[in-house]
Amino acid sequence: MDLKLLMLAALLVWTTGCGLTGDPTGPGDIERRTEILLESDEGLEKAVRIDSLVWRPFPPQLGFEDEIQATEGTFSALFINLTEQDLQVRYDLRFYDR
Repeated sequence: MDLKLLMLAALLVWTTGCGLTGDPTGPGDIERRTEILLESDEGLEKAVRIDSLVWRPFPPQLGFEDEIQATEGTFSALFINLTEQDLQVRYDLRFYDR
């Protein structure tokens, strides 16, 4: 492949890759909030440890500005049982606008 064409393609991807070129309110300016609320039966307060929570959003679908956008993705949570007994874990994942 021609080196000039390769460099031009790399420059194009670099400047338009995230869609926020020249946007002063890019992702670095967004306040990120996380809230984890744990509830447990008496005596089981330290029975389960949350090892990791991960959400990997899919690329957003293009639409009109007035249209409500839903961002889909995969979510995974890894819970570790620190006891010898079987436990049941429930979790509720919610995303809120500001």
